[in-house]
Amino acid sequence: MAEHWAGEPGGADPGGVIRMAMHPDALKTDLRSLTAKRDEELESIRAELEREPEKSARRTELEERKNVLSDVGRYGASLGYDAYRINDSYAWVVLNRTALIVER
Repeated sequence: MAEHWAGEPGGADPGGVIRMAMHPDALKTDLRSLTAKRDEELESIRAELEREPEKSARRTELEERKNVLSDVGRYGASLGYDAYRINDSYAWVVLNRTALIVER
């Protein structure tokens, strides 16, 4: 598939495609599951923020955590995931490049 897209008019040289595989021990998930977990955690943070007084150190910490975790890739990396599959496609988002095995 990659060679097909790389060889399209205006595309890269098909010989420039790098073959990779995910290490069998890589921790993987899918975008739908990861987003659901992340949304659950963000809701928990929002609920805690409502109880926290303005200008408290804990509130600042919670707001910073909410900002970091709002990105699904950062959230997945914080849980130790190496990659997640984009739902119903062959595409993966690799969060940890060391989880890849690259063909020479």
